[in-house]
Amino acid sequence: MCGIFAYLNFLTPKTRSEIIDILIQGLQRMEYRGYDSAGIAIDGGNEPNAPHDDIVLLRKAGKVSVLADSIK
Repeated sequence: MCGIFAYLNFLTPKTRSEIIDILIQGLQRMEYRGYDSAGIAIDGGNEPNAPHDDIVLLRKAGKVSVLADSIK
């Protein structure tokens, strides 16, 4: 099974960490579908010293908790 969760953040002040938490929570709510793997993609953001144009892909085989643990 495949599940896609998206979070669009336009003109709402959020840190990259807050956005990652929202994405992980959204994936965890869909986890009952039986994940083989999980991943997220985020842009560089506008935080100091953050790359502004790059999209960062984070993915792991297994449950969402494996992905969350690798990020923190």
